[in-house]
Amino acid sequence: MPTILSFLSGHPILNNSGVPQAGAKLLHYREGTTTPLTVWQDDAASIAHAQPVVCDAGGFAPLIYVDDTFDWKVVITTAADVTLRTYDNLAKAPTASSATGFAPLLLTWTQVTSSASPLALTINDAGKAYEADTTGGNIEFDLPSAASVGNGKGFAFKKTAAANSLIIDPSGTETIDGVSTSLTLTTKDSIVYIISNGANWYRLQAPIAGLRSMQAFTASSTWTRPEGISRIIVISTGGGGGGGGADSLDGTSNGAAAGGGAGATCIKLFDAATVGASQTVTIGAGGTAGANTGGNGGAGGNTTFGALHTAGGGAGGLGSATGAAEDMQPGTAGGTATGGLINITGGEGGFGRGDGNYIASGYGGASFWGGGAVGVVQSGSGATAGRNGQAFGAGASGASNANTTAGAAGGVGAGGICVVLEYGE
Repeated sequence: MPTILSFLSGHPILNNSGVPQAGAKLLHYREGTTTPLTVWQDDAASIAHAQPVVCDAGGFAPLIYVDDTFDWKVVITTAADVTLRTYDNLAKAPTASSATGFAPLLLTWTQVTSSASPLALTINDAGKAYEADTTGGNIEFDLPSAASVGNGKGFAFKKTAAANSLIIDPSGTETIDGVSTSLTLTTKDSIVYIISNGANWYRLQAPIAGLRSMQAFTASSTWTRPEGISRIIVISTGGGGGGGGADSLDGTSNGAAAGGGAGATCIKLFDAATVGASQTVTIGAGGTAGANTGGNGGAGGNTTFGALHTAGGGAGGLGSATGAAEDMQPGTAGGTATGGLINITGGEGGFGRGDGNYIASGYGGASFWGGGAVGVVQSGSGATAGRNGQAFGAGASGASNANTTAGAAGGVGAGGICVVLEYGE
């Protein structure tokens, strides 16, 4: 008997967050009913599938063939029987091959460049696949109405260049996945299948396995989850503390200030359902320098990834303003972290010390990225400013002065960072 290949064949079943569903179930019925429908493992309809058809550990559906006995319906559920989506009123196999049938594994790809954008697709294009070379600019595909294309039919799209975007725009007020009036692909080699249910559009996306992209934030911004990303690792580091300033009361006294502590670091893996479509990223600033009057350094700011985790800034180094033949300022604490699977406390800032001959300031604490500032040494009469933190979240060193009433400022702590490693299945 004649058969057609189901549009689900060979493709991953994803939830609404884009996460593949291991062991997802496909239950086949006659259209508009709950009467089971036999579907087949081969195009000759000689080997029946068990009901339900179960996807593999990667969420991929096996080959499924539908014969010409009844129009049909398929209900897609998770392995735990939670319904993800239902497609009804799907056409049975015709007596002759349909010119507009959707059989993704048999598609011939058509290459499109930005000079053709926007490209208006018609019902005669249903079942075709398009490779979009976005090197020269964005490429937009305008879909025909879902009703005109028909149930279970659609298009395939692949973005073949890293630059710019591939944009898929439904007709009028029609939607994709019930929420979006357009779909934008930004990642090279992303593949998406857009399927009509007779009224609107749904997507079946083939994600790229492994690490796909990375974003690094050194200023506060918003992280937006790219298409096809199902998990992320976030590494956040708070700002480093500023170094203390140093001053003396008279020409025979010394000042040795402490270094600032480093910012803490959070590291954690999140899935797409937890992070959603976007998160606000706040980057902790480096702590200010202690004034040359012996002021304390400023504390580093906190770096946060939404409300999911916080990497605290390091404490500012204590300034030295009293002046004495031997002067010491205690070290300062590094920042602390919460919300990470791994929470790393920032390195402590070093203490300042003076013994009348050599006046040494405290070093800056080292962060997860290293780079704490070295302390400065003053011998004889004079004053030396502290050094700035070097790596992300590193503390600054304190200032030192000897046998002079001229003060020196501490260094400035290094600002924090948030790195997001983005993975597809």
